[in-house]
Amino acid sequence: ATAIIESLNHRVYVIRIDVKDDYNAFLLFETLNDRGMELSEADLLKNHLFAASRKRLGEAQGNWDLMEHNLGSERLIKFVRHHWLSTRGQISERGLYSDIKASIAAPEDAAAYSEALCEASDTYAALSSPRHHLWATFPNNQQPAIRELIETIEILRPEQLFIVLLAALQTDRRSFLKVTRLLVNFTFRYNTICNLSPSNILQPFIAAAREIRETGRVDAKTLFQTYLSPLYPEDSQFHSAFSRKVIRSNAQARYILAKINDHLSPNPSLRTQVDPFSTDLEHILPKRHNADWEGTRRDFPGGIDKFVYRLGNMTLISAKLNRELGNADFETKKKVFARDCLDITQKVIGSERWTGEEIKNRQNWLASLACKIWRCPD
Repeated sequence: ATAIIESLNHRVYVIRIDVKDDYNAFLLFETLNDRGMELSEADLLKNHLFAASRKRLGEAQGNWDLMEHNLGSERLIKFVRHHWLSTRGQISERGLYSDIKASIAAPEDAAAYSEALCEASDTYAALSSPRHHLWATFPNNQQPAIRELIETIEILRPEQLFIVLLAALQTDRRSFLKVTRLLVNFTFRYNTICNLSPSNILQPFIAAAREIRETGRVDAKTLFQTYLSPLYPEDSQFHSAFSRKVIRSNAQARYILAKINDHLSPNPSLRTQVDPFSTDLEHILPKRHNADWEGTRRDFPGGIDKFVYRLGNMTLISAKLNRELGNADFETKKKVFARDCLDITQKVIGSERWTGEEIKNRQNWLASLACKIWRCPD
């Protein structure tokens, strides 16, 4: 303890600087950043808004606290970025903070901007939470579909979607369900499966958000035709990418297979949901292959590991039955699959052996179904 005290006495310096008012304190805070003290973008933004608000500091502080309560500190800057893109347009090369500092300088502007952020923050929070209270204010017949789409957004994480969805939800709630379904289908093709450049869709999303806010309404088909159709992966491109896709995210694989199973099943009671607790994801060729699978290595050109995470190697099965499977050989698994009622799993039973070729054929079949499910406009 003595050594620690000695070290503090000789190495730590405390500086006290007296300032006349809050405004000068905020300026000092920003100066420290210029002189090399690292501050987060959120710290700098908050400091600037508080400094610029002057006599309306109390309003800005209250708005900031509520915004932070709605979102949490980790998502705050991402929200501010998406809100700026949705309401103001492209961020310059100088960066988000520099753009806000240049545009928001007067006390009235700072107070108004902090209020706009505060109001939008709860809406933004809803876009990441299917259980958010906002969805209960929609018509009862829309709520399940909206909640499922929000759950899908959480699974797929298409970040730029929020730019348009924020504008749609703040402006034209009547069209929100159709617009969200359109955008989810588009980004599933564009981002999740085809893995195309996110930078190419940023400007169309910004332009779409601007038009929504300027007109006060949004039509899903018009939005697609005007802004997204030139970038839309057509069936041939989508099918090709899907048939080769490797998915390592269990949540994404479960979502894809659940949607395909629901498309196959004419009986609503046999459909599954995105809910991860209703079914288990099963890798038919197991991730950890044991002696039962060692003898099949020649059936998987290029190595077993090349096929494990192919979508064609995956299916869904009830959690209870899945506990019986483990790393069992294919014949044993087929007997368990036969007791499962999901259509997507029943299709596996017809295979005599499980090989690399079977996985490719199954994935081609899944790709053909995917072309019918994820369409724009739907």
